[in-house]
Amino acid sequence: MRNRPTALTTEVGRTSAGSATVPAASDAPTGRPSAVPATNESESAVILAASWGGQDDRAPSTTPLLSCGGRPAEPRHGDDLSVSVVVPTKNERRNLPRFLASLPPDIELILCDASDDGTPELALSLRPANTFVLAAPGSIAAARQAGAEISSGDLLVFADADVELDAGYVARLRALMDPGCKRPGLPPGGAPSTGNEGLLWEAVCGPKLSRDTYARYYRLVAQAQRATYAALRIAGASGSNMALTRAAFRALGGFRLDLRCNEDTELFLRAGRHGLRVLYDPDLIVWATDHRRLRRGLVRKSVHSLVRNALLYAVCTRPALPRLLEHDWGYWAEAHSSAPRPASGLDSA
Repeated sequence: MRNRPTALTTEVGRTSAGSATVPAASDAPTGRPSAVPATNESESAVILAASWGGQDDRAPSTTPLLSCGGRPAEPRHGDDLSVSVVVPTKNERRNLPRFLASLPPDIELILCDASDDGTPELALSLRPANTFVLAAPGSIAAARQAGAEISSGDLLVFADADVELDAGYVARLRALMDPGCKRPGLPPGGAPSTGNEGLLWEAVCGPKLSRDTYARYYRLVAQAQRATYAALRIAGASGSNMALTRAAFRALGGFRLDLRCNEDTELFLRAGRHGLRVLYDPDLIVWATDHRRLRRGLVRKSVHSLVRNALLYAVCTRPALPRLLEHDWGYWAEAHSSAPRPASGLDSA
């Protein structure tokens, strides 16, 4: 594992069970995130407290946006290739156990947390090894960015706590992105041939499906993603299911921190517009376990995403985005509403 950033000073408290708890630094200067490890008695789990200061020579947020024609270096391969999964969390105690159960034990997990319900403590109790928690009370873009910066993997997977990884997810991802693996017959899943079968992909995304409610809706979205990629080579990624090599992530400069939402899709749109090797793989699946945002307004969420993503595709290569897109258009206000709307007919299988 690579060396992590040098630590800031912070108070470390311990529960009666011996797990470490670290309060988030609230009066740190602005800058890049740094972190401090605080192990529990068995030294099998680590909590990282974030501040916005210090130095991190791996911080992609300071990298300029990728210029057209720029190429990131190839990742390492073989036994040295590693995977980090970065997940933003806010009060996900109910969803977290199913997500953790789907994650291979040898994969590094970075939780970027803004919870007040004990989500970090639950994560460390259920998965004490290879789990790190970063206090990340800011925007979701900043949380994902900070998590990527302190992670150590050669492959960065961005997911959400309200999904389960499909069986064989990590193995399939390695086959797509590891230069040491054979890739016969790619793109997989019956996708049309592009003449690039066997190509090493730098950024890969896949669908989010459902085994229960809203299954039809998720299938329609996945079909639209697949058709858009087949026709236009545009990969409409979701932060629930996307991965990049660390080299590609750094070359792109990471997430746009001025976006309050759709930072995940914008990153992949920008990667494609700048010529990185981007793949939408219909068989790289995660399964939704919580549908709360759909229940609060399925049509509104769909229109919101379509309009914003079309605008982002048009302007994602610019150094700065229009101020119109910096606002979330009510997305997070809707997410915090306490009055869910009735589900539509698309919630059936």
